[in-house]
Amino acid sequence: MLVINFCLFGIIGVAIWAIQMMWIPFFAAGVINGIGHFVGYRNFKTPDASRNIFPLGILIGGEELHNNHHSHATSPKLSSKWYEFDIGWLYIKLFEFFGLAEIRSVPKNLTYDPSKNIIDEDTVEAILAAKYELFQKLHKLVRKLSRRYNKEKNLLSLSSETAKRDVLSSQLRLIISLRDDFEKIWHNQRTSSVEQIVVALQNWCKKAEMSGVKVLQEYSRSLRMLTVQNEG
Repeated sequence: MLVINFCLFGIIGVAIWAIQMMWIPFFAAGVINGIGHFVGYRNFKTPDASRNIFPLGILIGGEELHNNHHSHATSPKLSSKWYEFDIGWLYIKLFEFFGLAEIRSVPKNLTYDPSKNIIDEDTVEAILAAKYELFQKLHKLVRKLSRRYNKEKNLLSLSSETAKRDVLSSQLRLIISLRDDFEKIWHNQRTSSVEQIVVALQNWCKKAEMSGVKVLQEYSRSLRMLTVQNEG
């Protein structure tokens, strides 16, 4: 790079080279490891504090989409939503077009089969491929339900509606418990067989569907429809 810059720009090229050499360490250490774990938005509930700084990954080759990267650490594609742009992925696709690069794998989208209604090995494989996305969806549902239940409880009279407040509190505890139990299934996956995970997931879906909470019932049914995405 130093030789190319010098040939193109003369002595000024040396200064350009110096900036290029400082660019990545500064942004990688300062911006990504600092800001990228402090502010921004999250598409995936990863077990760390990683965040997407900005949906347009231009300055740092797409690393601005840091939460996406932590969710799919081996993927060369860092964008996951339609409004996100990853300039690094653009370069890779250009290299692929000219036969200079080969893309081995990218994250698969969640695939639902309406005719499927069972928890099986395909379900486990599909969830493992997108578990942080499913965690995030479940957490959003629980946060939304928590706000609604708390709002309803606050509107009730303490004297005449105690029983109803207790019911709401009980339902909220159940919802939070189901959320935590769902995550525990996958946190223990390394020490469990596929058959054990299938049974645990079947039991979780039964509890969710018997909870009487519509959004949890719908979430459970969507899990039953999950399947492995076909190649090609």
